[in-house]
Formats: sequence, structure tokens, C-alpha cells
Amino acid sequence: VARRTAHATHVARRTAHATHGARRAARAPRAARPAAAAAAGIASVIGHNYTIFLKFQGGKGLASGLPVLFYLNPLLVPIWLVAFFATVAVTRWLVLGQIVGTLITLHSNRSHRKN
Repeated sequence: VARRTAHATHVARRTAHATHGARRAARAPRAARPAAAAAAGIASVIGHNYTIFLKFQGGKGLASGLPVLFYLNPLLVPIWLVAFFATVAVTRWLVLGQIVGTLITLHSNRSHRKN
């Protein structure tokens, strides 16, 4: 029973942690939502990557970055996921998968806005 409770607590904590950036972005005022949401999301990712509690040595930026992307533009999430998992499958590097996924998502978002 204790093991199940510990696992449930762990899953709940990870879920709350992963949605932290999107919740912070959602609190932005309605008029300034796109800019303020993007700024809050970036601040959340930076705060998770370089947390003071780990002496500015890494963190969980990936866990808070994807919900922010989902909040800002949900249509880009599948593009990011495909690029991320394809890169990780080939290289086995999560960091490289995140970078490639972000670059491809930025490129597809820019080319979409030009049209």
C-alpha cells in the first residue's frame, strides 16, 4: 500500500510540475496575453533550467517548456514531438532532441506566418 501511495504521489507531483509553465502563462492579463504568456513561459523554462535550489546546475526545462508551447500554439506540438522523438531515437540525446524540435518548430511557425 505504501508503495502505491508513493507512486501516486510521484505521478501527481510530476504532472503538477509539467503543467507549471502553462498555468503561469494562463495567468497573464487578457489584453497582453500573447506577449505576457510568452514571457512567463520563457521565465518558467529558464527558472526550471537554472534553479537556485540546484546551484544553477540544470533542472526540468523540458517538462515545463512543452506545456508552454501547447498553450501558445497547440498546432505546433505534434511537429515538435515528431522532431524530438526522431532525434532522440537516432542520437539518444534528450538535449539534442529538444534543440532540434525547437528549431524545427520555430522554422515551421515562421514559414506559416509568412503565408
